[in-house]
Amino acid sequence: MEDRDRWAIGALQEKLAQIPCAPYFRPTASEFQDPAKYINSIRHIAEKAGICRITPPPSWKPPFCLDTKRLRFQTRVQKVSHLDGEVRTRVNFYENLERFLMRKGKMLPKLPVVDRKVLDLHRLYRVVTDHGGF
Repeated sequence: MEDRDRWAIGALQEKLAQIPCAPYFRPTASEFQDPAKYINSIRHIAEKAGICRITPPPSWKPPFCLDTKRLRFQTRVQKVSHLDGEVRTRVNFYENLERFLMRKGKMLPKLPVVDRKVLDLHRLYRVVTDHGGF
């Protein structure tokens, strides 16, 4: 490691040491009977710091606020390879492109082929926009 790197790390450590710790609260069970009231009572301290940490008492058990008899949610089967959101983004892009062309009275033609490979219009769009284009 070069001297300038050591100096930079040392300067960073000095700056980090100057940052005050966030206030840490450990309320008793009686103080935490009404969590909203407790949070309001420490609000002036937390706002000055910009952040705080509250550890509720071990006896505190928050109530489950949802009606389990009426709770329903839509499930769907997803491929593990699609969990990163990239596939959904790609599908949305092609759906939006198709809608755009339909409004113009055109149909999405066969995807263009370059060098005997189908041109990925979504990837092309992302590269162009990443470089400041349209």
